Amino acid sequence: MNTDRRITLGHFRAFVAVVECGSFVAAAQRLGRTQSALTHQVRSLEDILGERLLNRSRGHFSGLTAQGMHLLPHAHRVLGSLASACRAVTKPLLSGRIRIGVMDDFRIQGLIELIANFKAIHADAELTTVSDLSAGLEARLLRGEIDIALIKQVVGPEHSPSAEALCIEQLHWVAAEGFDWRGPEQPLSLVVFHHGCVYRKLMLEHLDRLNVNWHIAYAGYSYHNVRTAIQAGLGLGLMPYGQIPVGCDIHHHLVQKFCLPTLGFSELILRMGSHSVSPVVRAFRQEMMKDLSSTC
Repeated sequence: MNTDRRITLGHFRAFVAVVECGSFVAAAQRLGRTQSALTHQVRSLEDILGERLLNRSRGHFSGLTAQGMHLLPHAHRVLGSLASACRAVTKPLLSGRIRIGVMDDFRIQGLIELIANFKAIHADAELTTVSDLSAGLEARLLRGEIDIALIKQVVGPEHSPSAEALCIEQLHWVAAEGFDWRGPEQPLSLVVFHHGCVYRKLMLEHLDRLNVNWHIAYAGYSYHNVRTAIQAGLGLGLMPYGQIPVGCDIHHHLVQKFCLPTLGFSELILRMGSHSVSPVVRAFRQEMMKDLSSTC
């Protein structure tokens, strides 16, 4: 008997639910099943494959095995394809132009997959993507050149996060281990992004208010290049926590009694233009919001 013919969507739903919920109890509640029935289904999948997929400690889920990690993305794709097929039948087909703007440092692979899935349902939709810095994307939105923009905005430490924020990260002053500034008698070396970056603007505004004499040692477009320059010790930089380079330190002061101000945090925001928005743009924005909310 072929193994693949014995595996059902129910097997994949049970397996994915346990991983996403973190426990058999929570997964059973999500699927509206008893815990014993769900446990039986997961064990049935393991028996069919002849591999253990979940690690268990006293009967409780404690993580994926190596085989489970290999299977998980395939299970997600199978269930995602089923959901797409259902939407293709139950939702009206949409057509029209969708112009998307994303930041230069945005991981494009996830967006490419999202566009491919959307096109699989709405074949007549025409999607165009452009990358730019956040300030450039804001300007394009105002001019009506794009319909949707994924941007970053900086929020001060005295404010609360925006309700529309999809992802929030604390900002920090960062420099390589051993980075030294002798004080006001010499310019402070900086590593920054190019003009139009909200991080660059915030950094220079703070230093100017402190009357710090600075010079830009490196200016780049990509996170990779800016991180590399900071790691090499070229200067002080400003980074969200998740992008701090290996081997670098968070700085709260540079020389004795010279304290660096608290920076606040960075928010990821999905914005739409003020011009008339078509149904196809609204539909794609909804899919993009769901995708970003699950990955951030």
